Amino acid sequence: MNPVEEFTRRLEGTKNEPTLIFERRYATAPADLWDALTSPERLSGWFGTFTDPAPSAVGDTFTVDLGGEPEDDIGRGRVLECDKPKRLAYRWQWQNESPSQVSADLEPVGQETLLRLTHAQVEPRNVIGYSGGWEQILLALDDELTGTATYAPYIQSHEEAAHKIWQKIIG
Repeated sequence: MNPVEEFTRRLEGTKNEPTLIFERRYATAPADLWDALTSPERLSGWFGTFTDPAPSAVGDTFTVDLGGEPEDDIGRGRVLECDKPKRLAYRWQWQNESPSQVSADLEPVGQETLLRLTHAQVEPRNVIGYSGGWEQILLALDDELTGTATYAPYIQSHEEAAHKIWQKIIG
């Protein structure tokens, strides 16, 4: 198994405000994927622990403990769009970085759902970190959806592989 090949990756935007785009198919219906993106219980299995309600309605604010290093691995956001089960978008701020925007677009494709995750207005110095981080998270999401640990053994090594791929994309 090579999870690196399971992603479509693009870098768009400008040099000062890059946009990371990830696409990956999941063997589930859009409603199930939507639930995994908005249910606090399910989010804690693959993304982080929400100390506020999970993002599910426009205007909702949230705080999520991503559980990593440093100890203050905390993200904050505010829901900008919520079109169940098609699109969720929110303002995102991790630690002291400038706010950025994350969107998740879901599209049924046969028996699967395509997730297009877009992270826009990223600080240029954070592109590599976010690239590997998002790919790790999207693999963990697959394990949440399937109730397995299929990708768990690959998550750490995948981040390193993804960083190398994104370094080539950046040029």
